[in-house]
Amino acid sequence: MENLRRYGTVQAPPYNYSNIKSDVYLFWSRSDWMTTPREITKWWIPHLKKGVIKGAFETPSYSHADWIFATDLKDRVFNRIISISVYQSKEGVN
Repeated sequence: MENLRRYGTVQAPPYNYSNIKSDVYLFWSRSDWMTTPREITKWWIPHLKKGVIKGAFETPSYSHADWIFATDLKDRVFNRIISISVYQSKEGVN
């Protein structure tokens, strides 16, 4: 009902990724069945503003559910995110 009221259709319009102005760090996997490398390179990345992607980190063996349930998330993903956040805080990056 909210989409119908707001946009005049049952489905919301596609999000305009060129509106993203903050730094983007892409965490991805070739084994993720939900988003393929081809989708990332042919669809998602071209819709972002040039220069917004600051890093891309592949975790080759992760399937889609591993991004939530893997027991090694801390070592393979979270620690890197924390390092990026700490670096940006020290450098005064928004």
